[in-house]
Amino acid sequence: MLLAGGAATRFGSAKLLHPYLGSTVGAVSARNLVAGVGNALAVVREGDDAIASMLREAGCEVLVTERSREGLGASIAAGVAASRDASGWVLALADMPRIPADVSRTIAAKLASGAKVVAPMLPTGERGHPVGFSSALLDELLALTGEGGARTVLERYRGVLSTVATADRGVLYDIDRPADLSPAELRRATKADADAMSALALRSKAHWGYGAATMDAWRGALHVDPESLSSRYGYVATVRDAMVAFYVIEPGEGAWTLDDLWVDPDFMGQGIGSSLMRHALATAWENGAHLVTVDADPNAEAFYVACGAKRVGEVAAPIEGDDARVRPQLEFRR
Repeated sequence: MLLAGGAATRFGSAKLLHPYLGSTVGAVSARNLVAGVGNALAVVREGDDAIASMLREAGCEVLVTERSREGLGASIAAGVAASRDASGWVLALADMPRIPADVSRTIAAKLASGAKVVAPMLPTGERGHPVGFSSALLDELLALTGEGGARTVLERYRGVLSTVATADRGVLYDIDRPADLSPAELRRATKADADAMSALALRSKAHWGYGAATMDAWRGALHVDPESLSSRYGYVATVRDAMVAFYVIEPGEGAWTLDDLWVDPDFMGQGIGSSLMRHALATAWENGAHLVTVDADPNAEAFYVACGAKRVGEVAAPIEGDDARVRPQLEFRR
């Protein structure tokens, strides 16, 4: 069961329709659940026709119900009532698009083997989503009301909780606000990442339509020296272990320099760049910087300004076919 009846008040708009990984938040969540369990009933509130249509296209049956306005517990009860002949329910949230399909699949298998309640568990002891409930708990699920979801039922059967071990923190990742949208994991860059970082920088730069000769001339400047990473702060963003973005920032005496921030073109517009920029600034401020400077490509100026930078100057940077080209000089101040 995919619970998609929330109001998204903290997000400020229809978050399930927001672009994510080449699709939408809700559709990615739905496809992951269907891939794991084999089917899904999506519970949607009345009036959310676009969400209902999107989830049908993603492979769900859809239950449209006014009860979703009463809260998550009421949504669950409505979905259970509409599928009371099911052998059990794997309850997933539509704003959790990083739940691995294999986790849902294992939860369903444990329910089929007789478990009453099943949930994923991280090595840290944190319990994640989705949560599976046996058909033996039908009456208790039908009685749910309000915003508490199935928490009361889960607590009641904590002593017999069956767990699915996973190290994937996607079972905890939900989207409440636009700032939560980045689908990427962040880790410190290593020397072994340098070639992939260099190739990604070239792909990202070429996305702006520069000619082949110009790109060849910049190849050296876009190369990431693996030895230099030991004296700079470099972080890479990954999605399912594939590098999709990175930044490198150079420490200084109070004033730091953002040398690189690149996002793979296939992952642009998903909040990854702004998430990296926030991380880069936090890294600088936490280590004593009061200023971060950026020698920016003109195509990237609007992005940096949206992240809080101020333009303080420009330098001439003509290229073939554009003698008037300049590079904006930008600053972030703490």
